[in-house]
Amino acid sequence: MLATIADLQGKMGASKSETTKVNNLERQAGAATNRFAALQARTAEGAPIAWFPPRIKAFLANEHIDRANVRLETNGVFTQPELSGWVNDTWLIDIPGTDFVPLGHAIADLENTEPLFSITKLSIHASAAEPQFQQVTLAVATIFIKR
Repeated sequence: MLATIADLQGKMGASKSETTKVNNLERQAGAATNRFAALQARTAEGAPIAWFPPRIKAFLANEHIDRANVRLETNGVFTQPELSGWVNDTWLIDIPGTDFVPLGHAIADLENTEPLFSITKLSIHASAAEPQFQQVTLAVATIFIKR
């Protein structure tokens, strides 16, 4: 009888451990589902070439950078099968003249508010005619859901 009790107690301990693992997995799955829904919401309907440049121009205008040119540099797809529903694009953002303070705030806000953006290259040149302004080129890698 004691051997049976010890065996059952061992099984109960193992099942409590498994229950804890299941609860943690459910919590992680819920958080991942919420993150994925938020990332889906960041991708607008239609081709990114139609909505991404106006979105960036509006973002920069809110950051007090009024002139910007946005163009698609490369358009790619992922080779991994699990990422086949996503598109990897690289965009160039040209800012012909800006002050360094709004530029710094804009770069920080862009990186912090856009989870699927990554600034891969930053080029800043001082203007000889207007030394208080800089000419800036940003290369931005984006990941969007194919729609």
